[in-house]
Amino acid sequence: MHSFLFNTFLRGGISSSSFSFSLIFLIFFNACIANMVIHKVFFVGLLTDFNNCLAVSRSFKAVLQILLISSF
Repeated sequence: MHSFLFNTFLRGGISSSSFSFSLIFLIFFNACIANMVIHKVFFVGLLTDFNNCLAVSRSFKAVLQILLISSF
């Protein structure tokens, strides 16, 4: 995923603003997964964390897509 974004960026396929937004999304999602791993002792907590992660990342993705569409 990281290398795909990097390669596309190198080819000039994405503008720098959308690249930084993608990077922010990746960093956020990785932090989310790290948070889940830290709390994996509690199985139910892990499931709710995962659902929260998905919900937040979906809404973040929607905002990202709107920003990408408006940047073109």
